[in-house]
Amino acid sequence: MSCRAPTPLAMLTKTFKARKICAPAQLRSSSAAQAYAKLSARARSLNLQPFNVSGDGHCFFRALSVTLIDVLGNESAKQLLVEDCTHGALRQFMCNWAEQHRDVVLDDEGEETLEQRAAAAALDWPRPVAAFDDQDHEIPVPARFEAVLSRMRDHEWADEFWVGTVAQAALGVQVCVISSEGENYDRLPQRLPEARTTTV
Repeated sequence: MSCRAPTPLAMLTKTFKARKICAPAQLRSSSAAQAYAKLSARARSLNLQPFNVSGDGHCFFRALSVTLIDVLGNESAKQLLVEDCTHGALRQFMCNWAEQHRDVVLDDEGEETLEQRAAAAALDWPRPVAAFDDQDHEIPVPARFEAVLSRMRDHEWADEFWVGTVAQAALGVQVCVISSEGENYDRLPQRLPEARTTTV
């Protein structure tokens, strides 16, 4: 799910529940006003306070940063990231974590690594990371993963893989995406298999 979706917002839970729920600020403009009103009502029904973040492509990282600071406090959030808990620092932290853990197996069958899943998810981006070059030769997964990391470090929107897998594993928290359309559209935390690496 990206910032372009009409009704995204993120919250964190661990052994606590976030007090704020974040939504991109552009949701309040023109045709999205009804979605924002529904989203606000839904947040309040969950005892959460709506909190706007800029919808500039960094919205997930902004929402996560605001929520980490709200839940953990600024100093604990800084300790988690080893620097300030800004959206930019959080984005870099998650990209560094993914790069260092590219060989972690993410499925119970032991067949799909973080690197493979990230490259596959990027095929669905609005500007996909190509799987084939101009001569129709398949681009190796490690090269595609490097392209994914490069774009994520810069300004790419966080997709469901980065929200539901990387954020949870890198930060050790559960991430929920709540929709104004109702609970059938929510994205609840995914169960991650025990971390293990592939053997060569």
